Amino acid sequence: MNATELRAENERLQELLSQSQRGLAESQSQHQAVVEQFTQTLEEKQREVASLEHQIKLLLQRIRGSRQERIDPDQLLLFSLQELREIAEQLEQGPAEDDLIDDAGQGGRRRKSRGRVGQLPAHLPREIIRHELSLESIR
Repeated sequence: MNATELRAENERLQELLSQSQRGLAESQSQHQAVVEQFTQTLEEKQREVASLEHQIKLLLQRIRGSRQERIDPDQLLLFSLQELREIAEQLEQGPAEDDLIDDAGQGGRRRKSRGRVGQLPAHLPREIIRHELSLESIR
């Protein structure tokens, strides 16, 4: 190789080096953008976890605060996050009127009946007694 060919080869290699450096700088900026995106996502997830832990803590305080029954915190892992959110929302709203109604006819627990159970047997005699009120006793 003569001097002219060496200079041309040197210039070609320098150009190749500068292209490689530009490519490296671009890839580093792309990697930096990905790292920033992951960092931001991680921070959001950490905030969400902290919020959910706070909701669970409030839920446990409400459950343990006014009832005799105790719940094992490990049992909360049996529920999905969505179910825990719904339970927390229901507790924040207070008891609904529907919860106060006896669900005996809907397959729930039946109340223990008091007094007479069912009808009297058909063979027993029946007597109808009517009591009439006068207008004076009504007033």
